[in-house]
Amino acid sequence: METEEYYFMLRRRFADAPVRLPLDISMDTLTELFGCTRRNAQFILRRLMDGGFIEWRAGRGRGHRSSLVLLIDHGELALERAAKLVTNGRLSEARGLIDGFSDSGLSYAFSQWLAGQLGISRDPEEQDVLRFPFYRTVPALDPPLVMRRTEAHWVEQIFNTIVGFRVSDRSVQPKLAHYWEEEDGGRCWTFFLRKGVRFHNGKLMAARDAVYAIERVFRLNPAHWLAGFILHIQACGTYGIRIELSEPVSCLPEALCMEHFAIVPEEADRLTGTSDFARMPIGTGPFRVVRNDESMLALEANDHYFEGRPHIDRIEMWVWPDYEGIETSEVTRHDAQLLYFEALEKNGHPPSLSQVEEGSVYLVFNQAKDGIARNERFRRGIRLGLDRGRMVEELGGLRYSVSEGFLLPDCLPIRESGEEADLSLAAETIKQSGYGGETVRIYTYAMASNEQNAAWIQRACGVIGVQAEVIVLPIERLAEPDVMLGADLIVAGEVMGEQPDLTLIGVYTSARSFVRPLLAEADRKAVDAQIADCLKQRDYESRIKALASIEERLKRTCSLLFLYHSIQTADYDASLRGIALNAWGKVNYKEVWVRRHAGQAKHGQD
Repeated sequence: METEEYYFMLRRRFADAPVRLPLDISMDTLTELFGCTRRNAQFILRRLMDGGFIEWRAGRGRGHRSSLVLLIDHGELALERAAKLVTNGRLSEARGLIDGFSDSGLSYAFSQWLAGQLGISRDPEEQDVLRFPFYRTVPALDPPLVMRRTEAHWVEQIFNTIVGFRVSDRSVQPKLAHYWEEEDGGRCWTFFLRKGVRFHNGKLMAARDAVYAIERVFRLNPAHWLAGFILHIQACGTYGIRIELSEPVSCLPEALCMEHFAIVPEEADRLTGTSDFARMPIGTGPFRVVRNDESMLALEANDHYFEGRPHIDRIEMWVWPDYEGIETSEVTRHDAQLLYFEALEKNGHPPSLSQVEEGSVYLVFNQAKDGIARNERFRRGIRLGLDRGRMVEELGGLRYSVSEGFLLPDCLPIRESGEEADLSLAAETIKQSGYGGETVRIYTYAMASNEQNAAWIQRACGVIGVQAEVIVLPIERLAEPDVMLGADLIVAGEVMGEQPDLTLIGVYTSARSFVRPLLAEADRKAVDAQIADCLKQRDYESRIKALASIEERLKRTCSLLFLYHSIQTADYDASLRGIALNAWGKVNYKEVWVRRHAGQAKHGQD
């Protein structure tokens, strides 16, 4: 342990002791603090004296206490040490060091310093490095297992699918496959792969990798809606893949554009194991992962990317837990360069980009187990007791407007408005339901807005006479079937991504969604029949119309209560070009570049 670490231990233990004034202390106290023998404690004291950290006068004789003088203010020393740790990429250690002092002034100073390191920088070799904060780690980047918007976005930066989806005209475009053809009325599809595409580890991509990756999706998600149609997937030579279906699926190419079907090398699980591959994945995309831990996710440009090398050389997403302190730090438009969502909200900047998110936060009732949630009168009482407009107004933040479905109002052919809140009627309806005062469990997954939503709903339930408790779990834990079924209600959210029709098919069919597993048996049968009809439709509008009928049924039976739409925001510096929000509310870093004036070295602006 470095000498200054022992000094920090002293400063934390004697936080109120003034600098340069003697402090009476016994050797027993020091041996306990340092966790060592008396002899080793004396050795540590000698190191501290030689380093100019302390003065020490040993007590002479029995009953005479020693004297310790602390010579250095801990704040300046801690900031210097934390800065060294950050420079070496050890952000988590640096924050732990600062937090250990429980000193708000020190935490503020560190946040200010840390904010100054964010943004775009250019090193001596003219490498453009983009740094920005994010409130949590992202250890789960294995495409078939991705469950959250941020991970889905990163997957698109790291991997490619065999075909890509262009949102502007809703068309399927070449990606890893340069051409494909349909046979036997949509029962057989052949995709022809590009030559010379390499994975980030240098291996040439071949058809066997694509076959392995697609089959792996169904192995990891056996209940995937497409799995039941697959008869056979095979490699046709080195650069061809043939997919045979039991019946026509006209939207197969669109499905293969989804991030879950990103192509991974066939040895992915063998070489690293599923958990390690999720943290340090290997793809063919524009950026490769070089680091992913509790401090940062770091990506570097793929110099050999088949669609052209990115302009940004390196991206560092610095983990800033829950954005603590960011609202008081000196993160400005000039320094931050890129702030997303809650970071932008806490910092108080007006957004440079914003869009209403296609998707909704919702409340789903668990009718898959015996309990009060199976009672439609109880579910209706809860719906009447939740004033969603008031919820949006009181909680604020990125909550934009009350929602009546997953899609925004202009995206659906038919939409029925929800019943207005009525607290008196709600309380009476709850009484009529036979509710006996038992505690209703509201589950949600760890995320600040989710936890706020669940707490608000808990309070609203109390007003109408329903006792509720909130249980917050990691999303991966909540998605476990046995855990999910323990809930009475689940508060969650779904972002539609680039293809709302296929996202909704997944919501209504996947065992890993928070909707399908909780549906009543009658609702499941109705959903399955409607999905079967949906998959026969050859165009997006027809599929959305079929899916709308599912939504209306679940609303009518009070099985699913839509709460609100969110707004997506991002702030960025004017020197960053190619900035646009995608369906996830994130930036496609492949298109970002830095416009600099001659002589600019750092934090360039127009």
